[in-house]
Amino acid sequence: GLSRKDCTARLETLKANLDATTSPADRRRLLVIVGVDSDDSVYCSEDGLTMLRAVLGGDRRHHIQVVVEVMEGLRGRICRIWNALARVAAALGAEFLLLFGDDVLMDSPNWRERILSEFQAISEETGLPYGRACVAFNDRAYRGFPTFPVLHRSHLDLFGGRAVPTNFINQGGDPFVFELYARFGAARFARGVWLTNTVGGAADDTRYQKQHIRWNTFLLSEAVASLRRVEPAAAAAEQLMIDVGVPTYRCDLEVLRRIVACTSFRSRYCRIFYRHRDCGERET
Repeated sequence: GLSRKDCTARLETLKANLDATTSPADRRRLLVIVGVDSDDSVYCSEDGLTMLRAVLGGDRRHHIQVVVEVMEGLRGRICRIWNALARVAAALGAEFLLLFGDDVLMDSPNWRERILSEFQAISEETGLPYGRACVAFNDRAYRGFPTFPVLHRSHLDLFGGRAVPTNFINQGGDPFVFELYARFGAARFARGVWLTNTVGGAADDTRYQKQHIRWNTFLLSEAVASLRRVEPAAAAAEQLMIDVGVPTYRCDLEVLRRIVACTSFRSRYCRIFYRHRDCGERET
């Protein structure tokens, strides 16, 4: 629904943001795969595709490899678009996969290096192979929720070359993959790595109708079982997960302080997460 001018401006902002938050060496390693709806009035034309590649690719000094995929019949089906683009990325040799929109702005310099260091730390701490993990950005628009998880290409093997099962339409994929790896102590928010999701996020202003599914029942159980089967080290890393919901309407603040104080508890056998809308998620 945006004009060509608005679309171009958004792409220019995205490219400038990538340039500002990555090093020249990082940019030479970035592969940006853009999904375009086949009926898009701005992008799906020879002139529009040329503009898209020119803006995101940039000059030689700031070069980023750009590939455009025209998507047929997938308007608003974000999880299925994610699956399609992930397959293309893996086929082109990408090692790590991240899905985000043209409205996302990285807030942290050197985010690529920080994300990779989190994957390395998870491997060392859990004994799982490097990449068997999920590392999420901290989203200023939706704190404490893994809206932008980074996955390794080996993750696609779990779901027949897909990022998430085909049950997903446009909601639930992000928390699903995060909770999957959390069962093995291999999911975390990257420390000090932030971004801003300017359209969507916590507000109900996305550009498509949201379609939720119940992913935290048999779908999650099957995924956990699949990871356990394909990964020999998973059995040793698997953890018992217990969710405790604390209602806070007219709450007793002293009781809440004692609950939150549990996060100071440290043990090799126990990890505690808490989520709070204002201060995000912290892991101990």
